Amino acid sequence: MLDNVNEICLKTMLLKNIKDIDKKSGHFIRSRLVVPDSFNGTSRCVDIDYLIQEDLIYLKTVNPLFKWEFEQLFNFTNGQFYTGKIISIPLKYVIIN
Repeated sequence: MLDNVNEICLKTMLLKNIKDIDKKSGHFIRSRLVVPDSFNGTSRCVDIDYLIQEDLIYLKTVNPLFKWEFEQLFNFTNGQFYTGKIISIPLKYVIIN
């Protein structure tokens, strides 16, 4: 993980508000995404790139996290991952620390 970067936390896992994005131009910033556990287990962190424009935050995958909630968030199948996958989430559903 990188030191001295922002941390992005999801307020809720509302998958219906997440959209896949083919390409997005802009300056993405490296951060950590806190991925909560759906079964009251341990949350885990993963490096992510983000970009905020208007009322949306764009999240781009950097490193894999083979955790069900991360795979659901990015619409990966079990065990699938690729670098550079981008999704958008309404900004009101995240907290940036």
